[in-house]
Amino acid sequence: MAISPQVALSDKTLARGEQPLEQKPQDALPAATPQDSEALKAAAPIPAILPTATIELCLFAPTIEFVAITGDFTRWQDLPMARDKEGNWRVSVELPDGEFAYRFKVASKSWFYKKGEIVTITDPKATRVDPDTGNGVLRIRNGRVCVDEYVWKHDDAPLPANNELVIYELHVADFSGGEADIYQRGQFKHVTEKLDYLQDLGVNCLELMPVKEYPGDYAWGYTPQYLFAPESAYGKSEDLKHLIDEAHARGMRVILDGVYNHAHTDTPLAQIDHDYWFHHDPKDKNMSWGPQYNYEHWDPDNKVMPARKFISESIHFWVSQYHVDGLRFDAAKQIENFDALRMMRDTGCPVAGNKPYISIAEYLPESAEVAGPPDSGKPMDAVWQDSYYWTIGDQAIAQGHPDLERIKDVVHPMRRGFTDCTQVVNYCSNHDHLRLMPQLAQSLVFDEFAFARAKLAATMVFT
Repeated sequence: MAISPQVALSDKTLARGEQPLEQKPQDALPAATPQDSEALKAAAPIPAILPTATIELCLFAPTIEFVAITGDFTRWQDLPMARDKEGNWRVSVELPDGEFAYRFKVASKSWFYKKGEIVTITDPKATRVDPDTGNGVLRIRNGRVCVDEYVWKHDDAPLPANNELVIYELHVADFSGGEADIYQRGQFKHVTEKLDYLQDLGVNCLELMPVKEYPGDYAWGYTPQYLFAPESAYGKSEDLKHLIDEAHARGMRVILDGVYNHAHTDTPLAQIDHDYWFHHDPKDKNMSWGPQYNYEHWDPDNKVMPARKFISESIHFWVSQYHVDGLRFDAAKQIENFDALRMMRDTGCPVAGNKPYISIAEYLPESAEVAGPPDSGKPMDAVWQDSYYWTIGDQAIAQGHPDLERIKDVVHPMRRGFTDCTQVVNYCSNHDHLRLMPQLAQSLVFDEFAFARAKLAATMVFT
């Protein structure tokens, strides 16, 4: 939910084939009338014994002709909202401190619904989503909207610079949690418990695979549904903040894997007006994982590029609220828009202030045109160097067929146009590739010979 300035979530402005799967329309619901709203006021008053505050609720949907909010604070009756000249639908309600479930109803403009069909959606900017109902959860504390009440303790801890990073990529549910129960999946709190172990390994930066709310409770997270809410199966927002805070206390940075090329088919924006935020058809049907954000679309009436506006607000939110130290941009090549990628970097870096911050692109195959310092005009700080994996991890180490010239190219990326070694992130394995030991086994390399090659691979990565 977009929040008006006076109840902002922070003190800063919030501001992947076939075409997307046809989505099953929901049963039409009758539109609310002003008379319904008046009846609501009489039927569901806030108890007078609780102090209340005026909270303005907002949904940016300029192409829609009807929006209402419904929630437990309205006894699930429709409360119509009014559209302002900027395309924001707003309504003010009197609410006491507490937590409130809510959803929006919109007259959808998406092509897979009947024209004007009333669809119930979750707030695209909900900061917490109930996994059982799909309702957004609004939290009020001291008369203001808030994400949580976490108090940061280690904001002043010194953190490593971008050229010093030893990055450990992990999936929250698989990394920890099953030591006592093999069926238990990990959560944020379990990662926190193992920070000392990671620190002892020499890791000074965690890269969390996508943690934004996705459908179900177990997945890699690369089809996010709600871009402002942490995955509920991993724990609460406070748990994620505590993980990041404790990592900082140990001199470890935390970067998030961000998916800004596409979304899940049931993401609320696709339900509101699919073609306002997404391409009608994917650019490349062979590389399509869901509705693809349209970073070229310009709305002349509201003087806004809708996809850029939404994604920049999401990036700003995660850096300001969760104090993350950078982002890895999944499927950046499919975004195919350097200006949009530059916007993403330029959004996050200023919010981080004086703290180190990095933007890393998964741009395959890697290109020197993508990464460089901000004054170079290139959109990202660094790229994943997948050639390093194929040249060293696969060809040289696993298969035992080293190509010295190719090895020189990946070890010394300036031979291929990069201006600095820190513009590439090297690895011999990641979530898209087999781990090195199983890969060696496929090449019939076992026992001490496998360990020797694995040590060689690690030596090369850390040199």
